Amino acid sequence: QMMLRVLGCNPTAIDGEPGDQTSLALASFRRAYNADTWHNEGRARAYGDLPEGDGFDDATKQALLDAYHAELSFKLEPSRFHGPKHIGCGEFNPMEKHADSRRVTLAIYGDDAPEPAEFPCKAGDAGACQVDKGGQFTCKFYRERIHDEKVEHELTSFWDFDWMRTVTGKTHLSALTHLADANDARFVVRLVEGGRQPADEDGTGAAPAHGEVVAELAGLVRSGVAYAIWDHGPDYDPLDYEHWFRRPGECEADNLWLAAYRPPVFTVENQGVWGFSEGPGVGVDRLQSHREGAGLALGMLANGRLVLVRDAESSTTAHALRLAGIRVVGKHVNGADEPGATDV
Repeated sequence: QMMLRVLGCNPTAIDGEPGDQTSLALASFRRAYNADTWHNEGRARAYGDLPEGDGFDDATKQALLDAYHAELSFKLEPSRFHGPKHIGCGEFNPMEKHADSRRVTLAIYGDDAPEPAEFPCKAGDAGACQVDKGGQFTCKFYRERIHDEKVEHELTSFWDFDWMRTVTGKTHLSALTHLADANDARFVVRLVEGGRQPADEDGTGAAPAHGEVVAELAGLVRSGVAYAIWDHGPDYDPLDYEHWFRRPGECEADNLWLAAYRPPVFTVENQGVWGFSEGPGVGVDRLQSHREGAGLALGMLANGRLVLVRDAESSTTAHALRLAGIRVVGKHVNGADEPGATDV
């Protein structure tokens, strides 16, 4: 479920239990995998097409791993890796002195990198390891060459905010995070005029009181995903941009388009840090076209801008663009500030 969420196929709750939402996410993943969604920048798929459906068979599991690796590989070239490229020293460097605990460490070197000949490591040969009684980490090379650096203030605590309508009609709110599992995440939905972000975006301390509060929700953090459910009732749909001109509980007014434009946004807070979402939308890089050739898409951004998006070759330039109220003809993958996209 966590891997599906990272890949943009949201299963909602990260609870390890099968269900309708997870089945929908698996079906979406299968279609996206067959469309090379995560293999469009030179990295070929490791497996062939998956059948239609929502099964979680061995082929789907292998494809999920393949897509996950492709999404998170950051397209690192083999030449970027130093020395023996990878080494296996978990036996000698246990985490928190638990014998059954393992870690993966990425060592990032600058000009102080050891020479390749200085690495004692040999794949499959533990006898080559420089092991002594020097402390918790019994590998001498590891102790001398691997150092922790605190970067907590350099990290973005929450990213990839997502709005999703569930099969029950409620709205699922979520974001990815590096925070540990917790039961006390707090989500606050606000109506913000123009969808503007707060000026203070450092993400530490209390979240800014930005916009009119319309819902406060208890949330969870599980396996790198923070999430909550908003039961807003049948008369207000945060994913319908026409509803962004009124408050939940209000009837649709005759002068709808003269009302204040206030799309919903949400903040998520946990462990002394917070993140602030944009309004509901769809990442252009995740839109799939079923027809090649020239086409147009009319979209509304979270800040109210309308954009006319033309045919383009690559979706990677549009990762930051999020659209709502999409009207589509043909293929559309480019961003509003890129060639091929025009403000309306």
